Amino acid sequence: EYVNMKQQFETELRSSSKRLETIDHRIEEKRRRLSEIRGEIELRRKFKDASLKLQKIKELADSKEREAQNSERKARPFEFLGIMVSLVGIPLIIMLGIKYLAVLSIGLVIALYGVQLHARAGQLRKERADLLEEARELGTAAEKYREINKFLEEEERIDREIEQLEQERSTLVEEIDGIRTSLESLLEPELPPDVPEFSPAILKEIEIEFRRWTQELGNRKGQLKQLEDRLVSIREYLERNAGIEEKIEEQQKKVKELERKLNTVKYAIKLLEESAETSRKAVIPAVSEGMSTILPVITLNRYLAVAVNESYDVFVYDSSAGEYKELRSFSGGTQDQILLSMRLAFTLSLVPSVRGAHPEFLFLDEVLASSDSERREKIMELMARNLKKSFKQVIVISHQEDVLRYADTKVEMRDGVVERISSSWGDEAI
Repeated sequence: EYVNMKQQFETELRSSSKRLETIDHRIEEKRRRLSEIRGEIELRRKFKDASLKLQKIKELADSKEREAQNSERKARPFEFLGIMVSLVGIPLIIMLGIKYLAVLSIGLVIALYGVQLHARAGQLRKERADLLEEARELGTAAEKYREINKFLEEEERIDREIEQLEQERSTLVEEIDGIRTSLESLLEPELPPDVPEFSPAILKEIEIEFRRWTQELGNRKGQLKQLEDRLVSIREYLERNAGIEEKIEEQQKKVKELERKLNTVKYAIKLLEESAETSRKAVIPAVSEGMSTILPVITLNRYLAVAVNESYDVFVYDSSAGEYKELRSFSGGTQDQILLSMRLAFTLSLVPSVRGAHPEFLFLDEVLASSDSERREKIMELMARNLKKSFKQVIVISHQEDVLRYADTKVEMRDGVVERISSSWGDEAI
């Protein structure tokens, strides 16, 4: 209790001291601002005479304007009367003699008086203009003087705030003095003889030791909880894996069976690869021979020999160059003819050689597009002569009508629709 009360008093003392420091700082700021405002007020009081003089100048200027207007108002009748009298006097002098010169003089005097009144009005307006110019010069000073009320109001407000802060400070000082008195009057309690002499250091050590053992207890509880959870997991695992040895033995049997099947598949792949290699070696000579037979017919005996390697790269003997050339060295049309001969030769090489075993049909789509009429004729003769022996049907799609005479059956189409079917046994319009 002693320690708690002491700590409480010390905390309150620090808090109150901090508040006192804040109040002192605010009072200092308010006083500094008050000093600035009073300087502004003193400065503006110097412009009071200027403000009063400005008011008098404005009143005098208004008086000058009224007097000028009055002079102008009086001048107009005199000017008019003087002019009229002068106009009457001039004919009288001409007709009746010089004795009427007085009439003319009177008219001129009257008119001159009106002119003088006008001149007086002009002079008054000039004086008024000078007064207004002086008033403009005094206007800034007078405007500053009129701002004095704003600063006076702020001065009064800051005075009230300072007074309030002073009262708050006085109360806080009394509160701090009371806390210090309570703190000084706080006596340490007497301890039993078997208890060591009290000190905050001993209390702090005990608190640290207590927190350490509390943390250690929490750690031990956490470890115990983890072990319990681990034990539950192990029990569940054992329950799920009951009879695991039988399952392992069963899986080993499955692995052996899969290994046996894998070896069988590997052996089958090996046989297929060997068979493919044998077939490739057997087919390539037949393809080369077939191309050497077909290509001269298609190219009108320009290219007579063909060689095909194991990768099915085609080399054609060019008699004009005296050497075999790669397929890509020929023109597009010639390449089409060489590839056509290769496809036909490859197809013929795969036709079963057993007697009576023929494929149903051979389908050729636009194989004549890049050939001229003479080559088309040779290709169609080749089909009619050789391909009919190996296939029951040879179907040719073409846009060239000159090939129709080689066909047993003709199917004419337009825009994807069959229009007519004609054959050796009759025609049928669709």
